[in-house]
Amino acid sequence: MKNETHHKAFIDDPLRAEARALAASIEAIRRACGKSNPRDFTVGTSEWENVCIDFARDLRWALGLADA
Repeated sequence: MKNETHHKAFIDDPLRAEARALAASIEAIRRACGKSNPRDFTVGTSEWENVCIDFARDLRWALGLADA
């Protein structure tokens, strides 16, 4: 019962919702720019790894942490 309560609190967490919205926004921007997203590839492949790294760069840009 205690674990169920903890799990529900995590699902309803506003920070989690904000993170999911940010990821969805980045995916949409990447798609509009003709870029692939990590979910387009099988997990663990070299293509997936490369796109994940590029996605992380875009995430850093969106958070204002992009390298100069």
